[in-house]
Amino acid sequence: MDTRLMRPPWFKPRKYRHFDMPVPETKADFVTDAAAIKGHSFLPLLHVDKTEIRYRLDPETNKKARIEKTRSIRYASHRDSCILAFYASKLNQALERHYQIVDWSDCVLAYRKLGKANYHFAAEARNHVISCAPMTVLAFDVSKFFDTLDHKLLKERIKRLLGTNELTPDWYAVLKAVTKFRFVKHEDLIAEPILKKYCQEVGRPWICGIKTLKQLGVEIYPNPNKTCGVPQGTPISAALSNAYMIDFDAAAFAACSEIGALYRRYSDDILIICRPEYADAVIEKIESLMGLNLLTLSSEKTERTEFTVDDSKIVASRTAQYLGFAFDHNGARIRESSISRQWKKLRRSIKAVEAKGRTEIAEGRSNFIHTKRLVKRFQAISSIVEDIPRPVRNFSSYARRSAAAFGPDDKILHQVRRLEREALSEIRRLKRVGRR
Repeated sequence: MDTRLMRPPWFKPRKYRHFDMPVPETKADFVTDAAAIKGHSFLPLLHVDKTEIRYRLDPETNKKARIEKTRSIRYASHRDSCILAFYASKLNQALERHYQIVDWSDCVLAYRKLGKANYHFAAEARNHVISCAPMTVLAFDVSKFFDTLDHKLLKERIKRLLGTNELTPDWYAVLKAVTKFRFVKHEDLIAEPILKKYCQEVGRPWICGIKTLKQLGVEIYPNPNKTCGVPQGTPISAALSNAYMIDFDAAAFAACSEIGALYRRYSDDILIICRPEYADAVIEKIESLMGLNLLTLSSEKTERTEFTVDDSKIVASRTAQYLGFAFDHNGARIRESSISRQWKKLRRSIKAVEAKGRTEIAEGRSNFIHTKRLVKRFQAISSIVEDIPRPVRNFSSYARRSAAAFGPDDKILHQVRRLEREALSEIRRLKRVGRR
């Protein structure tokens, strides 16, 4: 029997190293003891900066500009993650009960078990535009979303969702842990030789304890904002963000419904599709609602795309971007930055596999280069599960599911087939190395 089917729905094994040992499933039920949670001492989060290279079209020059986007991810310790995951499950249940009694449940897309993926939502948006043109597509992005969630508003909305005037001591402890959080920077750890060794040592299940951190003088930072901000990356962060946005969602949906517009929100990405004559008023309304919720828009990321009808043909003023896809009147594609990232991963993987394989051949440990992992990662293949062939979950299968969601257009398939052909060519080359 698959043991995953017996796990509590909130439990997830975590493989990263932290300041405590991993918690086995058999020891995770401590989270149900509210008295224990009330007195629990939460450990500092582990802060990691992740940088992504993105390309955005400059409307003035009509050229792609290279943009570096750095996200600060903060991981909770293993024991703390169990607690936060358990309370996230409770909050998500409260959110779903709330969504069942409102008429805008379909508008909130992120962090929910809806049986759909981002490509379904993006395809729905494009189909709506094409079938209802002329339309204006407005895409908004909330500036520093997780960093600016107001603590007072967050607490008030969580109490409302839980149906209480005051938080119980255990809920208060959990909310305090993610608003008055502390963190240690990963770069500070690897700057200390001993801790760098602990971070990289093969087979070591944890980094070290807090006592060791203090002895080595590693700085523990507080939340830089006393009145706002929750850490992005903890098991409860997503649920907190949806809880925070319930009033905004209700007001935005009501405003859009009055003019027959489509409203969708995926975390901090907001999409509105409306008639062209309402677009300016919609932008003004969204900016106003942001202010009421103590949030701001990234004005430089607000995108406006006009889909007009010219001589019975639909024409887009520019390419609309949504949830990792770019679409216009000619069809849809996976965003170029995503494809570029896959090409880089392919080249890095080929280089690493070849280097390892040649070393093994030179040392007499193998007669050929093993390419099975490359095939599994970069080819459209199926595995057999209970006598049923199922696609391996990789970028190729994702692209094919995306293509199916968008319909008969083959632009996405063309993108992924180029990648697959290159991968197959390299795999065949590597297979010839060392063989006699």
